[in-house]
Formats: sequence, structure tokens, C-alpha cells
Amino acid sequence: MNDAEGTTAPKPESQFTEEDREKLDVDGKALAMLHSALAREIDIGVRDCKNAKEMWEALLAMYEGNEEIKESRREMLTQKFNLFNHFPGETLENQIQRFVALISDIKTHDIKLENSVINKKLLNALPRN
Repeated sequence: MNDAEGTTAPKPESQFTEEDREKLDVDGKALAMLHSALAREIDIGVRDCKNAKEMWEALLAMYEGNEEIKESRREMLTQKFNLFNHFPGETLENQIQRFVALISDIKTHDIKLENSVINKKLLNALPRN
């Protein structure tokens, strides 16, 4: 409900329409689902959220961060890619798993790399035995 100043105030329950009740029910289910999907230590940080949208936005802020944090993560991942190499005693399987996880993180953070660059990095990082 909007007042004369254009601010929004919650509508009293006595004025809820059937559509309002359905939306409230869906939001309650979504909120419960989000709570049940989160690990306890994460859930504690968003327990005060009043609705699913508020909780989702809090989780995004918590894990994605602002642009400065995102850029810092992209720089860190680019550096990890540039320094990627074989560890002495590491199996080929473990090295490839590490590489695939790194590439997955890189793509998740919208860092664009040509397939030829990715392939060349992996081939150059293979052990020389």
C-alpha cells in the first residue's frame, strides 16, 4: 500500500486478496527451502531475512561481493592460471582435476580464454617424464 508520500507500507492481513495469500505461501515455501539447503554456519548469517528475495540478495552479496571483490577474484584466478604447473609427486589424474576445477572457476567468473590458450597451458604443464 502506498501513502501520500509514495512510500510503501505492508498491507494489513485483513486486506489480503487470494493472490496475496498465494504469493505469501510461495515465498514461505521458498524461504524454507533456502534455509534447508544451506549449511548451518551459512544459514545463521541469513536467519533474520524476512522473505526469500531478501535472503537471496543477502547470499549473493555474501558470496559474489561487490565489483571490487569480483575483479580481485578474476585477477587471482588469472594469476593461478598463468602459474599453473605440475607438482612433484602429483598424479596426472590429480593435475588434470585441478586444471579442470581452475578452468571451471575461470568460466564462472566470466574470464574469457581461447581454447587454444587453455590447451597450450595444460600441455606445457604436463610432467616431462
